[in-house]
This record gives sequence, C-alpha cells and structure tokens, in this order.
Amino acid sequence: MRMSMKIRTWLNVTIPSLIAFAIAVASLVGFFSLNAVIKYWEKTYASSEAKFIERQIYHEQEKAMMIIDTLLNDENVVRAFAQKDRDLLISHVMRYHTFYSLHYDLFQIHFHTPEAVSFLRTSDLSKFGDDLKSYRKDVLHVIATKQPTFSTGVGRMGAMIRYIAPVFYEGEYVGSVEANINFATSFAKKLHGDAIVRVFYNEKGERVDIVSRSRDDVEDFTAIYKLDELLQGHTLTLVRGKYAYIAIPIKDFEGKTYAGVFLRTSVEQIQRFRVLMILLQFLVTIIFMAVILIFSHRIGMKLQKRIQEVEKLLNSI
Repeated sequence: MRMSMKIRTWLNVTIPSLIAFAIAVASLVGFFSLNAVIKYWEKTYASSEAKFIERQIYHEQEKAMMIIDTLLNDENVVRAFAQKDRDLLISHVMRYHTFYSLHYDLFQIHFHTPEAVSFLRTSDLSKFGDDLKSYRKDVLHVIATKQPTFSTGVGRMGAMIRYIAPVFYEGEYVGSVEANINFATSFAKKLHGDAIVRVFYNEKGERVDIVSRSRDDVEDFTAIYKLDELLQGHTLTLVRGKYAYIAIPIKDFEGKTYAGVFLRTSVEQIQRFRVLMILLQFLVTIIFMAVILIFSHRIGMKLQKRIQEVEKLLNSI
C-alpha cells in the first residue's frame, strides 16, 4: 500500500511537475531569445541608418567637390582671386553660384585669404573680412597642409556640409575656397520618412536650437531622446509604441557633436509579430502542459489500478 502511494505521488505529482518546470524554462528561454532577436534588429537598424546618413553627407560633399573642381578650372576665377580683386571675382563667380544653387542645392562659395580671413561669400557679398581662425579649424587645416578636405560644421552662415580646397596661381598658394551645402535645411529635405535635423551650437559654441524637418507636417519628436547622451557622441536607438527612433550625432572637423539627425520609422508590423509570437508561445505552452498533465494522470490511474490488483492478488495468497 505504501509503495502504491509513492508510485501514485510520483506519477501524478512529481513527473508532471518536472515536465511543467521544463516547459516553463523552455518558454522563458524562447521569450528571451525572441527579445534578443528584436534587440539585434534594433542594433542592425541603427547601424544601417547611421551608414545611410553618412552616405548622404558624403554624397553632398561630393557635389561640393565637383563644384570647386569646376571653379578651379576657370582661369578667370583663379586669377581674380589671386589678384584679390573682389569686383572682378564677383563678376566671374556669381554665375556659378546661381547655376549650382538652382541645380545642386549650393548655399554659397566662400573664398579665404592665406591668413584665414573671409574674402568673399557668394551668399552675402556684404559679409567679408572676418577672421575665421577661432572657429574654422578645417580652413586652418587646409592652410597648413595645402591639401583639400571634406568637413561638416557650423560657420557664420550656419551649419554646412563642405569641401575646401587650396588655390594655387602660377605655382603660388593664394588662399582657399569652399563650396557649402546647408546642412540644416537642404539636407533635411533629402531624408526619407519622418526626419528632423537639429543644430545645437553656433560658430561661437553658444547653445542654439535650429530645427528643420524632412516634411512640414512632421512634428518635433526629439523630446523622446536623452539629448545629453547624443551630445556626448552616442547614437541612440529606442522603440516606443509602433515607432522605432534613432538619433545620430553629427560631428564637426574636431570631432565635437554640434547637431543631430533624428529618424522615426514605423515598426507596427514588427511589434504585432512580437506580440503574436509571445501569445502563440504562451498558448502552446499552456496546451502542451495540459496535455502532459492529462496524459500523466491517465497513465497514473491505470498503473494505480494494476498495482492495486497485484496487491490484492498477493494478499490472497
């Protein structure tokens, strides 16, 4: 009789409990695995979007480089700049400014003297003569190396995507020139979906807040991010509701973050899939556990009956 009770306990309680525990552990492992897959997707998404922004910036820089290469092939432009004849330079360069502004989103062409002083801005002919040394490290780099460079950063005219090249005339270095594409306005309009470009600092390092949108109807969703982390140079990714959010820091020539690109993408289908998989996993677990418990109980009852018959037979002998 005592053995019968032990077997009944083993079949009806111990074995089902162990099976239920194993199924619960497997379910938890499945749940965490699903979360790991979602997290991996978020990381992959952030990486792909960051690379997309980098490619877009580089594409704009290549346009700026093409403009400068074309300009430097015009001997009249180079000669006028070498002679420091502003009126003559204006007469030659403004047709380039007009054409490339219309067809290539050029903001301005900017000439600098060998001393890093602004000589001519085609966006505003009245603004020249200001010293660039304190905030244009990219210009100082070109002056020091006599080599062209790409950069992004904030200047007196705002945040720009740039290509800067040294200018030589008859073998002599006579200054530098750059083509600028406005980062805060022109670039934002080229981004797909819900996108915002936000500039945080001006050329003096003072805090500003300039916001541009990919479309006029996109509301400002940047409050959802931890901007302090972005300004430290970190790419931010998070999922809230049916949207995935990513914030990509934009750094100047010295590697300091001065702006950010914020993207919002609908992940409603992925979220639905996630919820569906969790519910399906939970349902399968419940059904499987119920089947095991019922099956175990039936086997236990049959074995119990056979044991009782054997015990009766033994007792009758």
